[in-house]
Amino acid sequence: MLKIFTRLAADRAAQQRLSDAGANATLFRQELDQLNLPFRYAAAFVAAHAWQSLDQRRGARALELLRGHLIDPGVLLLQGYIPDVAAHPPGAPLIEIERKRQSDGSIITRRRERRVDRDAQLILQNERYEQRIGARVVAREDLKSTLAWYSPEEGIELMHASGFAGAQIVEEELPLPFAPAEGRAFLLRAVIGE
Repeated sequence: MLKIFTRLAADRAAQQRLSDAGANATLFRQELDQLNLPFRYAAAFVAAHAWQSLDQRRGARALELLRGHLIDPGVLLLQGYIPDVAAHPPGAPLIEIERKRQSDGSIITRRRERRVDRDAQLILQNERYEQRIGARVVAREDLKSTLAWYSPEEGIELMHASGFAGAQIVEEELPLPFAPAEGRAFLLRAVIGE
């Protein structure tokens, strides 16, 4: 089934989960490598897709900004994910096409092309959503995304280079709720200061 999950829907879902848990927190939507929050915190948790949607340069910048938003002895938990295709990348781009007929008779088509660059440790994805009535395209949206992956050791190295201390692997393997079931997820922990 074709599913489009907008940022607004994601924000509402996050707010609802907080409310259901009886928590009261302010939500901010910013790019991780442009983080500029009005507060400083004792801890930060970064899920894999938030960090790994950035290439290595932007990922390193994000870690520097996160460090600047933590107060001593601030703790950073960083979730990492290595997709299965890292070990055995396909020889050609993977192309998937889905179609769904709407109640108004139009058809929404999603075309997704994924390319794996093992040397750069990147998955590059292009998606195109088109809504057609007959042969006429009435709406189109293109989305590009990147998934970078790092080994736990590379993540630790980036954390140290960003000014964190004592970076270590907390868990070698753990469930990853925001990624496909295939692959390896891990959790890293670091602190500011000694």
